[in-house]
Amino acid sequence: MRPPFHANPDQHHCLQCTLRMALEAAEPGATYSLRLLDLLTQRRAGEGTWTHAAYLALGTLPVEARAYDAFDYDAFVDNPVNAVFDSFPPDVAASMASGFDLIAATTLAREVVSRQPIPIEARSPGLDDLDALLDDGWLVICNVDAGVLNGGASPAGHSLLVWDRDGDALIVHDPGENGAGTPDRRVDRDVFLRAWSYMGAGLREAIAIRGAPVG
Repeated sequence: MRPPFHANPDQHHCLQCTLRMALEAAEPGATYSLRLLDLLTQRRAGEGTWTHAAYLALGTLPVEARAYDAFDYDAFVDNPVNAVFDSFPPDVAASMASGFDLIAATTLAREVVSRQPIPIEARSPGLDDLDALLDDGWLVICNVDAGVLNGGASPAGHSLLVWDRDGDALIVHDPGENGAGTPDRRVDRDVFLRAWSYMGAGLREAIAIRGAPVG
C-alpha cells in the first residue's frame, strides 16, 4: 500500500516527515502532526534530529519497528566528540559537531543504550537487506546524502522513506525541504547506495516500520 506523503516545510523536519508517513501507513486512520513528532523525538529548535531519538520515540508507539545501526553508542556516551570524529568522514563529523548539541544527543544515546527501545541490529545494512524488508511489508527510513542524491557536491544528511521498488529503481517518498518534496521518486539503486553510504559503507542506517502484529 502506498504510504501518505508529507513534504518537509523547512530544513529541519525530514526525519519527522518520514516518520509521519510511515506511522500513518502503519496505523490506518491515525494522524501524526509534526509538533507531536518534534516532542516524541525531542527535536531542538534550529537542529535536525539524531537517528537514535527516533528509536526512543518508536519504542512508545503501537507499531512494530526495528533498526540497523553500527554506530558505537557506548563510545559516543563516553566521549561524543571523539566518537563522532573517529567514526565519520571529517566533513560529516565537523557538520555534526557544529550543528548539534552533542551533550543533549549524548543524553538520548545513554537512554537508548540502557533500555534498547526497539531491536537494533549493530551492522550496516545493504540493498539486499532493503529488498528483504520491502518483501516483508516494512517501510524503511534511510539516512542519505542529499548532495549525492541530487547531483550536488556538498554532503547534507537527509531522510527518505523507501516504500517500493521497480526494476533497478527504488521508489521513495522524498520530503525534500522548504515545501518542495517529491512523492514516488524513482532512484537508481546504484545512486541510492552511494547516497546511503555517505557516512561510510560500514555506517549506513535504516529504520523499518510496519503495523503491529494482531493478537
